[in-house]
Amino acid sequence: MFEGGQFRIGRVSLGRHLGLRLSPDPVSLHRLAYGDAEAPRHAHDSVFPPDEEVSVLFVQPLLSGTPRTLDRLTLVASTIHLALRRSLLFRQGYNEGLTALQQWLLIYILTG
Repeated sequence: MFEGGQFRIGRVSLGRHLGLRLSPDPVSLHRLAYGDAEAPRHAHDSVFPPDEEVSVLFVQPLLSGTPRTLDRLTLVASTIHLALRRSLLFRQGYNEGLTALQQWLLIYILTG
């Protein structure tokens, strides 16, 4: 597709191509997902996004307690998640579902 060359796309370019409104203020996704905990060397308790914020990622209706599984992602969220899995999240081991950090990352990309 890119004739063997690497192609980098930044947050602003990605947002422009997807037609998204991006916030100019930086966001710490680690802080959203893990609070004040140090960067993990192993898994620890995560803070998942509330239903109101995460609803943009999933096919509606997303009722409280609905499983947040990969098969319920919208087409846009699923496409972005797949792109992230093949690039930024390439070495992450959990492929069956969405971690808190992955949910926060998708929300940040889709809502700015």
